[in-house]
Amino acid sequence: MNFFQWSSLIRMLVDTALTADGDAVFVLRSEWLLGVVIGGAIFLGLTVLGGFGLLKMAKNQGRRDGFLGFIPIVNTWYVGVLAGETKVFGKKMKRAGLYAALLEGVCVAVGIFGLVLELMLTSYAQAEVYLEVGSRSLYTYYIDPQLVPDGLQWAYGAVYGYTALNIGWLMGVSDLLAIAFVVFECILYTAFFRKYNPRSAIAMTALAVLFPVREILFFCFRNRTPMDYGEYLRKRREAYARAYGYNVPPTPEDSPFGDFSDSKPKQDDEPFDEFK
Repeated sequence: MNFFQWSSLIRMLVDTALTADGDAVFVLRSEWLLGVVIGGAIFLGLTVLGGFGLLKMAKNQGRRDGFLGFIPIVNTWYVGVLAGETKVFGKKMKRAGLYAALLEGVCVAVGIFGLVLELMLTSYAQAEVYLEVGSRSLYTYYIDPQLVPDGLQWAYGAVYGYTALNIGWLMGVSDLLAIAFVVFECILYTAFFRKYNPRSAIAMTALAVLFPVREILFFCFRNRTPMDYGEYLRKRREAYARAYGYNVPPTPEDSPFGDFSDSKPKQDDEPFDEFK
């Protein structure tokens, strides 16, 4: 999934740089190619980086299958393996990593299909002058549905649709799948970071879900010793009681607000302390 995020970002950055004197087909195809190639290169580089992180974590757990962390989609399942037990509202959830990986696979398949259709439709691109600066004209580029042959009208409807929103049915399906995937990502990464960075599990989960940086986080926390989250909460309650001279009632292990308790964090609880 991170590939599509990087690809979209690259295409957005080069969108205004390519004018080519109104050659719409050249511009849209160049934008597509740059997004796929540069976005793909960044994605592969980060996958290797994250793979080394997961490999080290697997070795710390005595596992010999850490190489699975280098395989896209499979590495999502493997995060669930390393995370161990996963809970949702206090209930155990089995195979959260597998469900997330399956959803990711479907999302990737739909995304690749959409990219292929986009490339096909660039043959029917048009340019339109929207601003003139001195002797130079700036263009906006679009796919003209009037030029798309009848045999490919379904492709235009799938990618761009026939509404003012320019969202086709395929993109709508892709968005719904992405939302479902994000839900499972939140469940999966919360369990994972509670084990490897319990002090900032919520913040790290948000970073991994909202931005394509999960592989960087895996690499950063590769040397962390996995912890039992319930034991971590117990120790924090005990430290709180000793620090303030009174006992506190026990907090359930699956408390959704455990990360926000008032106990004072230790210095080594900082998420990036090993890089200071």
